[in-house]
Amino acid sequence: MIYLIDTLSMLIRFLFSYGTLFLLLPIAVISFQGKKRLWSEKVFILLIYSHVYFIAMSHLLVFIRLYDALSLYLLTAATIIFVIFYWSRKDDIPKNVKLFVKLFNLSEQRIQWRVTASRVLKEWRTAFIQGFGRKIQTVKKDYVYIVSITILVGTGIFLRFSHAITQLQLGNAEAYAYILRAKQYSENYIYTDFVFPNGFEAVVSVMNKFFHLDPYVIIRFIGPMISVLIILSVYLAIRKISSINRWGLWIVLAIYFLSNWLPFYDHPSFPDIALKYGAVFFVPGIIFLIQYFEKGRIEDLVFSGGSLMISIFFHFYTGIALMTAMIIIGMIYIMGKGSIRSLLAMMSISITIPMLPILIGLLFKGNLYPGMSQFNVFQFREYHSLIVFLFALFIYLLIHMFVEIKNGNTVEKSKVIFYALFCFFYLSFAFVQWFESMSTMDWLGIYLAILTLIAIGNVIPLWTKNLKQIYMIMLAFGLAAIILIFPWRVSTERGYLLQYNEAVQSYLTIKETYDRYNWTIVSPVEEYSLSYGYGWHSNIWEFADQISDSEVEEIRFKTDHIFVFVEKVPIGTEKPIDRSDALSPVPNMTSSDLNEDETGFYYRNPVHRRVIEAKVYQWANTIRKRSDEISVFYENDHFVVYHIHQDRNKPLNLKNFNFYDSGSLKGEYDG
Repeated sequence: MIYLIDTLSMLIRFLFSYGTLFLLLPIAVISFQGKKRLWSEKVFILLIYSHVYFIAMSHLLVFIRLYDALSLYLLTAATIIFVIFYWSRKDDIPKNVKLFVKLFNLSEQRIQWRVTASRVLKEWRTAFIQGFGRKIQTVKKDYVYIVSITILVGTGIFLRFSHAITQLQLGNAEAYAYILRAKQYSENYIYTDFVFPNGFEAVVSVMNKFFHLDPYVIIRFIGPMISVLIILSVYLAIRKISSINRWGLWIVLAIYFLSNWLPFYDHPSFPDIALKYGAVFFVPGIIFLIQYFEKGRIEDLVFSGGSLMISIFFHFYTGIALMTAMIIIGMIYIMGKGSIRSLLAMMSISITIPMLPILIGLLFKGNLYPGMSQFNVFQFREYHSLIVFLFALFIYLLIHMFVEIKNGNTVEKSKVIFYALFCFFYLSFAFVQWFESMSTMDWLGIYLAILTLIAIGNVIPLWTKNLKQIYMIMLAFGLAAIILIFPWRVSTERGYLLQYNEAVQSYLTIKETYDRYNWTIVSPVEEYSLSYGYGWHSNIWEFADQISDSEVEEIRFKTDHIFVFVEKVPIGTEKPIDRSDALSPVPNMTSSDLNEDETGFYYRNPVHRRVIEAKVYQWANTIRKRSDEISVFYENDHFVVYHIHQDRNKPLNLKNFNFYDSGSLKGEYDG
């Protein structure tokens, strides 16, 4: 129960932090008055403004070594004040800003301030009551759809958040790497190993700076949040280009939220969160560019450029995908209202700004991250049957367009664009799958899944335009039942198990209980990312090697508290460690192992991991029987944490507790 309360508290803090930073702050200074835009469109405009601002500003502060919470607060406050007084001179000033300026001008007149504040609060209350009443009437008139869509969306969101709520461990190794890089970014360190986009690290870091939220908490919950934003982008596209009715939309949402047969579906082991985040801005970038060519509004070109800029800041692949889409759009709209020259200028600016940090990093730091230059980074699942279905959808869309043109009907360019993009990404996906010229990539799967949903959203009205509502309801519920009954439903898998939940809970307890930088965790590498910035960490394989090496005379840690994390059932194995594991030699890398990194050699190899854990487990149990300096901090049937309390000014020599040389292991193994 306590664990659930803590998790919900973390989730609420995350949602509040994310919503405040990327939605509430920009909405206070951005005007939508006199502009007819969908609510989903407004959400993405706010996200584009806020992401471009915070990513760009944090990069600037990091490069001049002035990035800290105070600098971020001051710069953000100065920007908001500047925008407010800039808008105060214009007629289309946002209502929030107008109210702020008016109250600011009245601040020295206490009576007028109270009267104005009272009137405004009364207006807000009246508007809320009236709006709530209208919503109640709407629900009464169409309660079947509203209740069913609420259940569907709620179920889908719950499934996406279920891993983050029920599991403390993160499910993939890349998540731990992002935690570490975000913390290093917060300390004004960028490109510590290789040069690659740091937009995602900037987002995590800014949330950490503004709200003092542990990056672990942000990474834990931001994946499901990204999934919700992706389906919101699909909703935006369908509303913009399709004549789909609400039950057709229900079907599209059901396919995304409940099924797992798309080329990409959400799972904790997805290899790259930043790549997934960049996909959020793929559809908005396309929609705004289409609107620029259709209506000639320069602000839509700016929003599209912002989407491209964010995509490149997050991941090279997401930038490539959106740039490809923009080139296709430019070719289709070569004679549109918008200027191709403006499109090229926008793309040049949007590419140059996020690439500047990369170029600076390459100039001063070193080499590009090797994974970015390889197109076979991520191995994907086999999808031959899915490709057949998508091929049928592909042929259907082509036939439909030709029939419409033959009958003298005009096919909207926006639909042609999404059909063209669907065809392009489908052919790319099918090519790498069938011919296996390169490994199929998750990044292709993301965009093909998004475009597939949009294509289905355009096909449904063609198939169901003459159906009565009752049949649409039966079709929607029938599809949902088929997905849930057959093995096509989305799973709530926990991803790759890299650490026990108890290890994360122990870290969180240690961090909250003991003074900063006055504790050391001895454990596998995952806790290094978690403890960085709060305490110290030592690799357990190094510790096992030191306590077993007769040539090592001292092992000391200069903190008052030392916590040794030991897996009694090592991850990747199924049975508890035993005496034979403890008596085996500590694994050491040789020249033949140089192609494997330390993490893979010591921790991903189950045999090596068993030996390391058994050595430390035996050492801890031996000294517990002969010394009072060590106690059990936490223990269950598969995991234990030992606590060594010392005076950091007179640190204990843990080597003195070594009993491996005398053969005294016999009878003392407690495994």
